[in-house]
Amino acid sequence: MVKKELVLSNYQMFRDFLKSKTGIDLKEGRAYLINSRLRPLVSQFPCESVDDLIRYAVTSDNQVAKCAVIEAMTTHETKWFRDVSPFEFLVKHIIPEVVKSNNAEKRQINILSSGCSTGQEPYSIAMAILEHAIWMKGITTTDIRITATDLSQSVIDYAKRGVYESIHICRGLEDKYLNNYFKLIQSGDGSKPVYQVIDAVKSMVTFKKCNLVDSRDCNCAIRYDVIFCRNVLIYFDDEYRVRIINYFKKILRPKGYIILGSSEQIPSGITDFKMQRFNNSIFYQLTGSDEDKQ
Repeated sequence: MVKKELVLSNYQMFRDFLKSKTGIDLKEGRAYLINSRLRPLVSQFPCESVDDLIRYAVTSDNQVAKCAVIEAMTTHETKWFRDVSPFEFLVKHIIPEVVKSNNAEKRQINILSSGCSTGQEPYSIAMAILEHAIWMKGITTTDIRITATDLSQSVIDYAKRGVYESIHICRGLEDKYLNNYFKLIQSGDGSKPVYQVIDAVKSMVTFKKCNLVDSRDCNCAIRYDVIFCRNVLIYFDDEYRVRIINYFKKILRPKGYIILGSSEQIPSGITDFKMQRFNNSIFYQLTGSDEDKQ
């Protein structure tokens, strides 16, 4: 019988392990969270309790166990068009600004959705671009590339399929987007409707695994015009927030933007960004030139 309690003597061991592997700073008093998320995994390994699983995952060489507990502890909370303003700012300000300043270069516009979870954010970006193409004179959607990354391979695989049950569709998605950019692939016989993102949207997004704590894992050779990293930094301590933003600085183009969550901000020690406001939301634009980033 699986024990329900979590032996707190291993709590710090697991906090240290999780932080070293992902950068996630698990606060004190979260034993209940560890217990609820890891308990379903206990029977999959030679363990009798959550405490046994922690010890096994941290101290053994079983990479499957390590990956399983990391993925179980990674939060994948997301919704369509979350907060709305970032998507409006992108299509009405950022993309037209990039097009205007780079008419002679005629290069591709690159967008990064970091911590993309099950795909709602990058697909929302793609739909916003398709829906508001009138704002982007002089460029077509084939000139825009969206890269979506996440720590979890399982959610990346889920996002690539672009298939969502109705319970996930209703979270923030307006009818016009559902009607224009999804196709119904399962309904009737008392089952819940299932929808798939249409190819015009899926073709704009490339998904790949990336651990922000170790930028080598991301293997990123692209320079981005805008980086969405929303409601991700809140899970890291100050040291890792600085490390992540400095990584973003390296892969941003001059005058590129970082879009954070509504409760997040650029760490105070980093002075290379200026704030811009749009519809009561704050966005951060990188200052300096290419020479400054060499």
